[in-house]
Amino acid sequence: MPPSQKPIPFINVRTQENRTPTGRRTSTPARRAALYYAYGRDKEAQLEGRQRGEWLGPDGRVHTPEEVMEWVKANALAHRYTFQGILSIPERELSAAEFGQAMQKGGQTEDWRLISHEDTRHRHAHVLWFGDKRMGKKAFLSWQTEVRAELVRLEQQQTNDRAAQQEMELDTGQERARAKGQEVGLGW
Repeated sequence: MPPSQKPIPFINVRTQENRTPTGRRTSTPARRAALYYAYGRDKEAQLEGRQRGEWLGPDGRVHTPEEVMEWVKANALAHRYTFQGILSIPERELSAAEFGQAMQKGGQTEDWRLISHEDTRHRHAHVLWFGDKRMGKKAFLSWQTEVRAELVRLEQQQTNDRAAQQEMELDTGQERARAKGQEVGLGW
């Protein structure tokens, strides 16, 4: 990739039917996904209740693991499909709330649960939601484009905020040096 071109956020969705091979309703695949997102493969963490992050809903409220599992079970049994999304950013460290903001911008669903992680090379979030119809290619691409654009905007805003903070710190340091009667050099 050319140095001038920044990597773009990775966004994907996997759809799983909430049915057994015999056609009965089940919440097992959705529950397994939620447990993996919350604890990874660490059985000890699950037993101790040490999640890899906090679950957020579209209202920004933090949900307990018990609330999420109840929500998962009820929705998996009520809807035909579970949607498992991943949002990954290559360069910055967005918060769970910022990932949630990107989900809201995508507009594919009004009710979801999101958990963000810092335990890999790239900061990412997993999202669960439910529906009765599969997401068509056109709907997916539209959603993906909206979410990606918001993640890029949030990353850029974070870059701009950091640059402004560094400039302010530099200015403050120069002001302090002048107040002490020291000469301020610009490095030439």
